[in-house]
Amino acid sequence: MTAASAQMQRRWQTARRRYAASGVRRFVDWWWWELRPLVPGGWLRAFADRRKTVLLSPTSGGLRVEALGRGSPEPIEIPIEDSGELEWSAIRQLLDGYEERPLVVFTLPSRGALRRSLTLPAAAADNLHQILGFEMDRQTPFRAEQVYYDARVVRIDPATRTLAIDLLVVPRPTLDTELARFGERLPALDAVDVEGDGGPGTRAGFNLLSEERRARRDRRLFWLTVGLASLMLGLLAVVMSQSVANREKALAGLQATTEQSRAEALKVAQLRRNLNDAIAAARFIEEARAERPVIIDVLKDLTQRLPDEASLQRFGFSNGEYTINGLSSKASGLIGVLKPSPQLVSPQIQGSITPDVRTGKEMFTIVAKSPARAAADERAEAEEAAERAGRNGRADREAQG
Repeated sequence: MTAASAQMQRRWQTARRRYAASGVRRFVDWWWWELRPLVPGGWLRAFADRRKTVLLSPTSGGLRVEALGRGSPEPIEIPIEDSGELEWSAIRQLLDGYEERPLVVFTLPSRGALRRSLTLPAAAADNLHQILGFEMDRQTPFRAEQVYYDARVVRIDPATRTLAIDLLVVPRPTLDTELARFGERLPALDAVDVEGDGGPGTRAGFNLLSEERRARRDRRLFWLTVGLASLMLGLLAVVMSQSVANREKALAGLQATTEQSRAEALKVAQLRRNLNDAIAAARFIEEARAERPVIIDVLKDLTQRLPDEASLQRFGFSNGEYTINGLSSKASGLIGVLKPSPQLVSPQIQGSITPDVRTGKEMFTIVAKSPARAAADERAEAEEAAERAGRNGRADREAQG
């Protein structure tokens, strides 16, 4: 085994110990046993772990072989005195009868082992086996080179940063003697353990066998599984990155569409402002035109209404008022002629009528209001009258009060 493989194996074992002692493992176990009654039996059998365990337990007369699990064959006894080919072939037939080679565990009687519960700093979990070797002569009557030992983490206490350790120690001569009894006929072992609290047919859950002496297994299926899992993760990463890229592309397209819509909205708003300005300008011109009459229409109306003997010398318009200067034989009668005009409101003689020596006619000056000016004056007079009436009313109430 290379140094890199050994280091990877130690890290794997450390991770397994931490997981086994964590609350996550307890939660998963509880969750599974609560969920198990709801799962159909066919599914349980389909997804069950097919890797079985075969225990090899030495007895005073030979070797007891027992396969664990429901539906397993009955235990068989192989006497050491009559260890013929038939009995050993029965073990090989049992091992070869499984779809995947089972774990072969050699179990010793618990009376020949020493178990202790220890408390170590949490930092010891990364190199637990080596640290226990240093502590062996302090915690047990043996030195590290005199025993086979293994430990498992029972509990991790984050508050005190300590590990609760269950240590198993077996003297080397005890195990070596038992293994030597069976020699080369013994199948390749995956683990060496002691009997559990349930007696024969159970195991405590340790492994005293060193990595070098454990059975070599075909790891091709394992690495194939790892490769397929890696490929699946890679494909998942590609799909996720592609999904993210598609979303980014869609977002970029949406942003471009939004910017285009925003630009079009700004153009529409500008056109609306221009239209409102044009409407306001047209309304202003129309109102100005309504307030300022067309002079040619006024002159036409004035020409049609004045008698032929009358003549105009000057025509002016300022602040909504017309000023008409001219000559007429009967200047005072022109007011009656001009009153029906819709263009000239409230015509009246301004100043005095004077005779013209040169023509023998009368010189006159007539002033009149435009309809818009007359309406504005009426509104102003009405407002002034209302305000005056309000003041008078307040004055009367104050006088009565």
